[in-house]
Amino acid sequence: MLKKRYLLLILLFSFLIISCASAAENENETITSQIIVEEHDLASAETNEWYVNASATGVENGSIKNPYSNLQKALDSANDGDRIFIAPGRYVDEGNVYLAIEKSVRIEAQGPDVIFDGENTSQIFEIYASNVLIRGLTFKNGNSISGSAASLKSALNVSFIDCKFIDNTAGTLGGAINTQLSSVSIINCSFTGNSAIHGGSAHIGSSIAQFVNTTFINNKATNASGAIHSAVSMNSIDNCDFINNLVSGKTPYGGAVTFYQYENNISNSRFINNSINGEYGYGSSIFNYGILNINNTTIANNRQNTKNKIDNSVYTIIGKTNIENTIIENNTCSGDEDIIYALFWPMVFDKVLDENIIIPAKYDLRNITLENGSSISYISPIKDQKDSGSCWAFAAIGAMESYLLINENKLYDFSENNQKNVMGSYTKDGWALDPNRGGGTGKTLAYWARWSGPINESDDPYNDKSIISPTNLTAVKHVQDVVYLPVMDNTQLKLAILKYGSVVMGYKYFDPEQFEINGTTFGSEISPINMIPRYSSHVVDIIGWDDNYPGYTFGEDIPDGAFIMKNSFGESYYDEKLNKTVYREVNGFNYISYYDVTLSKENVPFAIVNVEDVDNYNKNYYYDPTGTLVNLGFNNETAWFFNQFISNNSSRLAAFSLYSFGVDSAYDAYIYVNDRLALTQSGVIHNPGYNTIRLSNYVNLNENDVFKIIIKLTTPNCTYPIPVACDVDGWIANVHSSPNQSFISPDGVNWIDLYYAHENLYQKDGFVTYNKFSNVSVCLKAFTVDLDIYAEDMVKIYKNDSKFEANIGKSNEFVSFEVNGINYARLSDENGTAKLNINLNPGNYTIKTSYGNRSIENNIEVLPTLIGKNLVKYYRNESQFFISLIDGEGKSVSGVNITMNVNGVFYNRTTDENGTAKLNINLNPGEYVLTAIDPLTGLQRSYNITVLSVLTAEDITMKYRDGTQFVATLIDGEGKAYAKQNITFNVNGVFYNRTTDSSGQARLNINLMAGEYIITSMYENGAAISNKITIRS
Repeated sequence: MLKKRYLLLILLFSFLIISCASAAENENETITSQIIVEEHDLASAETNEWYVNASATGVENGSIKNPYSNLQKALDSANDGDRIFIAPGRYVDEGNVYLAIEKSVRIEAQGPDVIFDGENTSQIFEIYASNVLIRGLTFKNGNSISGSAASLKSALNVSFIDCKFIDNTAGTLGGAINTQLSSVSIINCSFTGNSAIHGGSAHIGSSIAQFVNTTFINNKATNASGAIHSAVSMNSIDNCDFINNLVSGKTPYGGAVTFYQYENNISNSRFINNSINGEYGYGSSIFNYGILNINNTTIANNRQNTKNKIDNSVYTIIGKTNIENTIIENNTCSGDEDIIYALFWPMVFDKVLDENIIIPAKYDLRNITLENGSSISYISPIKDQKDSGSCWAFAAIGAMESYLLINENKLYDFSENNQKNVMGSYTKDGWALDPNRGGGTGKTLAYWARWSGPINESDDPYNDKSIISPTNLTAVKHVQDVVYLPVMDNTQLKLAILKYGSVVMGYKYFDPEQFEINGTTFGSEISPINMIPRYSSHVVDIIGWDDNYPGYTFGEDIPDGAFIMKNSFGESYYDEKLNKTVYREVNGFNYISYYDVTLSKENVPFAIVNVEDVDNYNKNYYYDPTGTLVNLGFNNETAWFFNQFISNNSSRLAAFSLYSFGVDSAYDAYIYVNDRLALTQSGVIHNPGYNTIRLSNYVNLNENDVFKIIIKLTTPNCTYPIPVACDVDGWIANVHSSPNQSFISPDGVNWIDLYYAHENLYQKDGFVTYNKFSNVSVCLKAFTVDLDIYAEDMVKIYKNDSKFEANIGKSNEFVSFEVNGINYARLSDENGTAKLNINLNPGNYTIKTSYGNRSIENNIEVLPTLIGKNLVKYYRNESQFFISLIDGEGKSVSGVNITMNVNGVFYNRTTDENGTAKLNINLNPGEYVLTAIDPLTGLQRSYNITVLSVLTAEDITMKYRDGTQFVATLIDGEGKAYAKQNITFNVNGVFYNRTTDSSGQARLNINLMAGEYIITSMYENGAAISNKITIRS
C-alpha cells in the first residue's frame, strides 16, 4: 500500500508541472474547458447509467423505471466510468451517508434539491477513487473528525460542480471537504455555515486544488482558516467570493484562507467582511507561509479583533506575496498592543545562488573530470549508521568531508559518534533528545558553530548504541559559513552542488494509515494537520543528478530526472520502507525522483561554504550552545539585537557570527567596549544561513572588559530577523540564559532583556502556538584571537583517563590549576599544554587555570559510571529497580556484579548485554534508600525507593448505628481502581469478606457497641493496613 501512495505523490505533482506548462503554452484555455475534457474522458462507449430515488419502492434494479432507493446500491452495481443519476429528495441514513466511493463514477443530480444529509451524526462521502465527478448535490449536516461532507484520500481528478455544502462540521480539519494526496476541482459551488478547527469549509492536505466561481459565506474555524486551510499543497482560486467567514479562538489566523508552503494563486476574487477574533492573531482575510500571487482581487472590510497591533489583512509570516491590480481597503485592526513575534525554524523561499550559469544535464561528484582529462571523486566512502537514528550526523559529516576533498584535496574521516552524542540529552549542552533518536540542521550547525566538532573518527569511533562521548576532544576544523537553500527549488540545489559539493537534505516517509496529532495517534479515518510529517524522516547527501534518469523506475508515467544521493546504511543494505520513490543503485548510493514532494519541506537543506583551520580564532563567546530554533521579530524586516560578553583575558575581538534567513540581508554592526564605541561596520550578508563576519579592524579587549556586539539586521521577505536559542516546551531542556546577556529592540533605542521577556513571546508556525518559552538568548557569537591561555570546559566520566588541559603556547612552563580550593602545578609539554588528572566524585566543579598574571575559569562535569533513577512503585507490582554500568568511554559493561544495599541487606545482580542490572522490590510500603556500588571504580550512588500502598482507608468516628460504613479502597499495580476483589476485614478477631466495587471500594457496615476498635483491612497479596473506629453512645 505504501508503494501505491508514493506513486500517487509523484503523479500528483508531475501532473501539476505538466498542467502549468500547458497553461503557459495556451493562456486562453480556461479551466472550464479542461473540466469538459475530463467529463468526456469519463463517458466511454461502455458507460452504464444507474438511477437512484429516495422514494423508490418495490423492485429495484437501478433502471430509470425501477431506481435504487439509496446511493450505496448504485455504487455496488456501477463500474468505472458509469454514471449515476439521483432524483430530487432527501437522502439520509444507511446507504446514503458514510459511503466509500471506490470507483471512477459520475454522480449527478436530476434536478434541484438533491440533499445528502448527515443529520449531524455522520460523514457523508469518503472518496478513494480517481476520476470521480459529482454534480448538483447538496451536502448538509455532515459530522466527523475531518471532511464531513467528503473526504478524499489518494483520489486524483475529483470534481465537484454546482454543489452546495451547508452546515457541515468537522472535529479537526475541513468542515466540509478534506483532501489527502489528491487533486480536486471545485466549480460553481457554494459553502455556507460549515465549521472546523482548521478550514471551516475545506482542508487541502498534500494535494492540488482549484476553486472556480465558488462562494464561501458564513463559515467558521476555531483556530485557523474560516474557509480554506491548505497544508503543503498547491491551490488556484479564481472568481471566488469569501464573505463573512470567521476564525474565533485564542490565537486565530487566516480569516478566510491559509496557505502553508508551496506557491498558490488567487485571481478575480473578493474577500469581504471576514474576521478573526481572539487574543493574538494574523491575517483577517489571508495568512501565507510560502509564495502567494494575488491578482485582480478585492480585499475589503475585513476585521482583526485581537490584542496585537497589526494592520495586514493579507499576512505573510515568511515567504513572498505578490499583489497586482488588487484593491485593499477599509480593513481594520482593533489591537493596540506591540508584541514580540516568534517563528519556529524559518525556511528560505528566495533564490539564493546566481542562476546565470550553464547547468549540465548530468553531474556526479563521484566522477568529476579534471582539466587534464583524469577523473576524481569528491565523495568520502559510504558508512553505516546501523540502528541509530543518526542519519543527520552522517549526512552532515559526509558534506564536510566532500567540501574538504574539493578544497584541500584531502580525505578526512570525521566522527559521527561524537556529533550525535555530544548534541544529545546526556551532555550538558545537548538537546533534550536521546542521541540515537534523530536530529537535523539545527543540531548540526550548533555542534559546528560552538566548535564541538568535527572530531576525528579515530578519537571517537562509531557505536550506534552509545549515548555519551568525550567533550574535551579538539575540533579538527572550524565551520564558519553555511548556506541555507530554498525548498522546492531543484535548480538551486544543483547550483549548490556545483559550487560547494554535497548538499545535506532530508526526505520523508510515512504510514498512510496512521497519523499523530498533538501526541494522539489516530487511524486513517482522519488526516493530519500536515499530511507529510513535519520533520524529515531521513537525511542524506545529494551528490549529483541526472536529468535523463528514467522515470519509469519510480512508477508509471513519472517524468525523467532524479537526484543522486549518498545514503548511510552501508554499501549493500537497502530498506524498501524508507521510501518507494527511492530507487536503489549500488554500493549505498540511490536515485530519488525530482518529483518526490517530500524533499526537504521542513528540514532546511544546506551546503557548507567555508571551513577553516582551528587556529583562525582562539575563543568563541556565545550563549546559544544548542543553536537557533526560533526567530523573533516585530512584524518588520528590520530589527536590532545584541549580546553582551565579559572578556576573560587580554585578547582581540576579530569576528562575529549570526544566522540569517534572507538573501542580501543588510547589517550594521556597532562594537562597544565598556560602553565606549570602538568600531562601526556595515555590509551585506548575501547568503541566508550561518555566516561569520570578519571585522575590518581588530578590537582590543582586556580581562573583565564588558563588550557588546550590537546588530541592526534587515532581512528581505522575513519579518523575523532575530535568531535565538531557547527552550520550547522542553525540547531543548539544556539551554540556559541569564539576565543582562541578550537584548532585542524594534528601533535600537528601546531595548528588551530577553531573560525577562520570554513570557511575552507569541509564536506562530502556521499551525502550532507555543507559550512555554524559556532561557531565550540571541544567537550571536564573538571570536577572538591571541589568547594567552586556552582551555575548554570538560565533561568526563568518573575515573576515566580524561585530563583537563590548558594551553599557554609555551613549553616547559609551570601552570597553576585550582579546583575545590586546592592548587596543583603542572609543567607544559612540547605543545604548550599542561594537563591535570581529574579524580573528583561525580558533580560540577569550577577549575581556575593561571599562568603569569593571567587566569581563566572553566567548568568540569564528572559523570557517574552508574546510571539509575529514583523509583516510585506500588506495593508488589512488577516495577523493578534498574541500574546501568558504563566504562570510562561511556560504553555499557556487561557480565559484572553490582552490589545493592537496601536497609542493610546486600544484593548482587549481574549486568546484562546492555550493561543493566535489575532488582525486584518487594518491600512493605514506605521510603527506602538503595545504595549501588560500582565494582570497577568503587563509586557508590544512592537512590530513593518509594513503595506506595495499594490499600487505603480513613479512621472513622460515628454514633452507634448511625449508618456509617467503613470504606477501604484498593488500587492495582498501576494506581487504577481495582474492582471485584475480596478484601478481608478483621474487627476484634471477627473476619468479614467484602468485594470491591467499580471504584475499588469495599464497604463494611459498622454495628458495634460504643467504644474504640482496631480494624485491619487485608488483601490477598499481603497488603494490610490498620485503622481506628470510634463509636460514641
